[in-house]
This record gives sequence, structure tokens and C-alpha cells, in this order.
Amino acid sequence: MKNLIILFLTIIGITPAVALGELNVPTIFTDNMVLQQNDSVAIWGNAMSNQTVTIVTSWGETEAVTADNAGVWKMKLKTREASFVSQTINIKTNTDTIALSNILIGEVWLCSGQSNMLFRLKFEDNGDTEIANASNVPLRLFKVPSITSAEPLDNIEDASWKLCSSASVKNFSAVAYYFGENLLANLTNTPVGIISAAFGSSTVEAFMSKEALLSKPYLADYYNNYVTKVPSKVPSSCFNAMIYPYFLSSNLYDSHVDFSSEKKIVFDERNITTSVNDFKKNGNFEILDKFLDDCFVLNSKEILFNTPKYNLELSSSEKDSFLQLYTPPHKNTIAIEPTTGVSDSFNNGIGLKTLQPSETYKISWNLKINDKKL
Repeated sequence: MKNLIILFLTIIGITPAVALGELNVPTIFTDNMVLQQNDSVAIWGNAMSNQTVTIVTSWGETEAVTADNAGVWKMKLKTREASFVSQTINIKTNTDTIALSNILIGEVWLCSGQSNMLFRLKFEDNGDTEIANASNVPLRLFKVPSITSAEPLDNIEDASWKLCSSASVKNFSAVAYYFGENLLANLTNTPVGIISAAFGSSTVEAFMSKEALLSKPYLADYYNNYVTKVPSKVPSSCFNAMIYPYFLSSNLYDSHVDFSSEKKIVFDERNITTSVNDFKKNGNFEILDKFLDDCFVLNSKEILFNTPKYNLELSSSEKDSFLQLYTPPHKNTIAIEPTTGVSDSFNNGIGLKTLQPSETYKISWNLKINDKKL
């Protein structure tokens, strides 16, 4: 599982409560789950101290590892190409067995954010029709409850993979559901698993790890001096409970972003826009091992994120927009955020549009994913 889409309009070590020494895995690993195709997928859990854990899959993979002194174990399994053929995984020790069934191999995406990502399908204009037809949509869904924690959690109860049905989709994120439908329509013979982890009225700092916040002085100052009594606004609180540990995207070093720009926004230490510098870029912007926290003035309506496995195309209805690129301390993860303005627009006028009382302004972004194996 590797894909991350941040829509903050922009994973989970989930272990059920078990007896000490009993073989267990996080509840992200349950019947009906989807595993990322053509990848080495991490699977972890607990067992007795120094006990050997063996995993056998129906697609021919067998791996074994010894739990450490605390009983913690972790290994990686190779997955094959996407298919709707149901698979199984058996996890064994000399005392216990966990059998997981109805597993699919395909694409797994995490959709996270605030209230607009949390907004449930049953409240969407066409929600009743989608809910009624949900059993005909081959999506697999995992909904993370909206919770917070002062420290990173290893345990989220009452969460599991669900088949798409009227019952499972009605309270699922509408944005995440339609995104999953779009993936199914554009990827041939590829199952899709969608993980929704959203919290209404949260802050972006709540979804950032402590390490990420402390990596920049102005964020570290906020982390160390914040004043709030609202749990979903406490720095790292949602990350600790809902996004720990991060899902990583593979091959980011070999990926690049294609866009056209001649100007780059300059920020001060508190991320307030101070000026605009010349920056001519038409074509490939190689990510390599760069640490990115940059904003560009776009000259065109298209952005292309090109990876070894797939292309992600974003296209806008309007030319006047901006592109924010950010790579957090967790390498292999990138946030690609098209925006209509920059920080402090009311004062600097960059991206600011003045409308008369009867005027309206509308901009839309289309997202398309092309699988390179097709």
C-alpha cells in the first residue's frame, strides 16, 4: 500500500486489543482488504517473544521472521499484478494461526483532510442513487474513525475493510468514494481500496507528525507554544491517532512533475509571501532527493506527476493558478496542491480577484490516472 493523496480542501498501525503474547496483526490487515500491486508490502504485528512467524500467500509467497524480545515482528511480501482473483494469507506460529481471505491486489489510496473530505455520501446531491447502486461498485473501503491522541497510537478498534454496499458507503467520504469510482473507470482490471481518514474542523498541523513540525523553525514554534482546547486542532493529534505510521509512495526519487512556470513565490520563515522571483521551468521538474516546500505561478492549465508506475494528470478550467509542492521528512511522499492564491493575498494582491456583487468566479480541477502497465 503506497499511494497518498492529500486533499486539504488539502497509516495506520492499527492493532486490536489482544492477550499478551497472542499472535495478532493490525486491523488494516483483515478479510476483504486490498494490497498494493507490484510492490513489497509491509505486514507487521505481535507474537510471543522470539517466536517465529511465517506467512504463506495463495499467490506463492512464503516469508518468515522472528519476533523481537517485545514480541514485535514485521516482514515484507511481494505482490503481483492487479487482479480481481480472490487471494488468501495465512499467518502462523507454533501456537496460533490467522487466516485472511477475500483479498484483492490492486491500487490502495489514502484520502485525508477536513470536513470537505469527511462530508458523507448520504448528504451529497446524487447520494441516494449512489447508495442504492453501491453493491454494483467493486470498491473496498476502510474508514478510520475521527479520533485524536497526544501520542502515536498502535491501536484503533472497530475498524476493518468493508465491501462496497449501501450500508458501508452511506457514511463514507463522498470525495473519496467518487475518487475511487474514477480510478475504477480509468484502470483496467484493477481493484481499488480507499482509506478515508478525515476529521472536520481540524488543522493541517494536527495531521502533521511531531518530526515534520519540528523540522522548520516557524512550525516548531507553533508546536511548542500552541494554545487550544479543541482536540482536532492540537498539533500532531490526528496524525498520532489516524495516520501513524505513514504510508509511503515508492520510487519518488525517479519521479518528476511536469508544469510550466516563470515565477516562484518567496516566503518568509512563517510562510508569509514576501515577493515573486523569476523561475523559468517548462517540462520535467525532477524530484530526486530534494526537500520541497515551494510555490510556483503556473503558465498553463496542466500538471503531470510522472512516476515509474503511473501518471497523474491534473487539468484546470482556468489558467491563473498556482502549484504548491511539498515533501515532508518522510521521503517518498509528496503533496501536489494546485491553489487559486497564495498566503496573505489580501495584502499582496497575488492571486486575489475582485468581484462585483453580481459577478461569480468558478474554477475546477480534473484528476486522471494512467497506469503504465496498460
